Amino acid sequence: MFSSPTSSRTLAATTLKGAGLIDSDTRMRDATVDKPGGRKGASKIRTHRTRPIDAYKEPHGPGRASMLAARTQPGGASDVLTIRGASTVGRLRRNAVTAAVAGVAPSKAHTPVKAVEVWKDFVNRRWNPELRFLNLESMMDDPEIQKHNLLPPGAPASSVREASVLFKLASHLRPAVQTLSLANNNISSGQVLSTLAHYLPKLANLSLQNNNLKVWRDIDFISGRKGKLEHLRELILLGNPLRELEIQNGRGDKYKSDMARRFTSLIMLDQEAIATIAFDAPGPSSTVVTEKRATATTFPYEMRPSFITGVEDSIVSNFLVRFFPLFDDQRATLLDAYHPSATFSFSCNTAIPSRARIQGLHVSKEMPNQRKLDWGLWLNNGSRNLNRMGGGGDKVINSLHLGSEEAIRAMSTLPKTKHDVSGSPEKFCIDAWPVGQGENLKLFISLHGQFIEGMYPRFTRKFLAGLDIPMLYCLGCDAVTFASSNSLFLDPTSLCSQLTFSFLAEPSQGIRSFDRAFVLAPAPPSSRAKLNGWDVMVLSDQWSVRAYSTHDAWHPGPMRVQAGDVIPMQQKPTGSIASSSSLIPASARVQLEHTISTFSEPQRNLIMQICERTGLNAKYAVDCLENNAWVFDRAIANFEQVKGALSRDAFL
Repeated sequence: MFSSPTSSRTLAATTLKGAGLIDSDTRMRDATVDKPGGRKGASKIRTHRTRPIDAYKEPHGPGRASMLAARTQPGGASDVLTIRGASTVGRLRRNAVTAAVAGVAPSKAHTPVKAVEVWKDFVNRRWNPELRFLNLESMMDDPEIQKHNLLPPGAPASSVREASVLFKLASHLRPAVQTLSLANNNISSGQVLSTLAHYLPKLANLSLQNNNLKVWRDIDFISGRKGKLEHLRELILLGNPLRELEIQNGRGDKYKSDMARRFTSLIMLDQEAIATIAFDAPGPSSTVVTEKRATATTFPYEMRPSFITGVEDSIVSNFLVRFFPLFDDQRATLLDAYHPSATFSFSCNTAIPSRARIQGLHVSKEMPNQRKLDWGLWLNNGSRNLNRMGGGGDKVINSLHLGSEEAIRAMSTLPKTKHDVSGSPEKFCIDAWPVGQGENLKLFISLHGQFIEGMYPRFTRKFLAGLDIPMLYCLGCDAVTFASSNSLFLDPTSLCSQLTFSFLAEPSQGIRSFDRAFVLAPAPPSSRAKLNGWDVMVLSDQWSVRAYSTHDAWHPGPMRVQAGDVIPMQQKPTGSIASSSSLIPASARVQLEHTISTFSEPQRNLIMQICERTGLNAKYAVDCLENNAWVFDRAIANFEQVKGALSRDAFL
């Protein structure tokens, strides 16, 4: 006969009670009824008041209520009886089931040590307050770090979090940390150092010797731009692949220059001094005055006028004076000037030249149309900039137009232009010379200049002389009117009341610079070019359109270096700030005035005059004036002495 679950549970309870392992009034729990994990369901008994059954059982033995009261009293059974796993930090830990056996004392629980406490103790041990030096070298070899199985920065599987904890703890040290060494930690990513400048922004000396930094991007995490280590004076990178590779490849000077550019306050790099420029006030000296070395402010050679040799000037001038008016107004008629197998291509350089950026030409209020220029009209029509061309070989091939018909067709899709070759010849620079010999004699023309960008018309395609060329024509009388209605500045509807004409965009009237190279050949007597009055015909036409830069670059005379000769200061009203200066871009003036707003009115005027006269930024202008007792003439004289050695970062 099988026993029921109830009888089995009763038998087990009797056996345990007889062995003294459970109390006599303890009820056996059924695992199928109670909740998983040994947790009982919600009890209906909310208090420990005396039950009627206890009054009955009290004479025969201790009841449930009396046993609970005894356990909660000091020294009661609760001191030696508890459940395993219920202890927390600071409480006693006891065995799962313990009896009140004499001589058995409860043992205290092992309190776990938090990782942040270990790091805090580690930082304090490595801190030298007298020298303000925090030594975090070879952290993986520290016994305490190894004992607690912590992962310091640079260790395998470590993260940025550990480094952030260390840097935050270091920021609490007093006096503030001035020198920090992270040498010999196998740090292989600059991201580990990304929070260093946040917690230690005033750090002056940093050693990263014998780590594993490989690329410049690792250095950029701490480089001295805004919000980074702007006050760093000494940096050690010995033993890092980045530094060692630069030295091995003979780029040591470039390595030092790049570091000095990233950390403008740096004076020591890899235990060697970096040459810096400072504005020292001139004063008496007991040392022997050495010969002053001349500072180059101009290029060795002067800019010369247009260079034309080996050919009569009239051939070049006649070609250009006739070519560009037709290119501006009647591009289709240039079909006669191109050889049947001629080539044409154009490319766009969208980068703003350095001089134009410094002068603020593209954001100047005096040239508002520059902001209306759109490169999309050029880039979407076959720009052949091989450095930025994608799409494979097909695009490279298709952007080179072969034959006169393809050349004219490609030109007709480009925005309108206006070249003032005759009216403003000083805005153009021409070089020309012959190439080849005998029957293969050709003429090469290199032209630099500027043009005004005009309308971008929506053409209706018509056939002219068998060519599919975009033309303007009158829908009313079907007369081809491209010869005059293509004009940049005329209203085409004034030529014919029935003429239909529209534009994809309004004329920008902005200015672009360009370079154009022609290869010309003498036109044979019976050729189409000769019959139409051209002495030469185009074999190759390569046109490069770029962002505007003034034509001052090719004015005859000395060529000024980027930070060279000072432009004479213009007359300014006394006690006021000039509204414009060629050395202060319009975009930088507002920021400059805001930067010096904390100075007094006389000092602001002096700073602005120094900036306008020298092109220095506010920081260097103030430094120059402070070291020369705020005397304008002395500051200018001091600038003239050191300007040749100033870095680009010193200027606006």
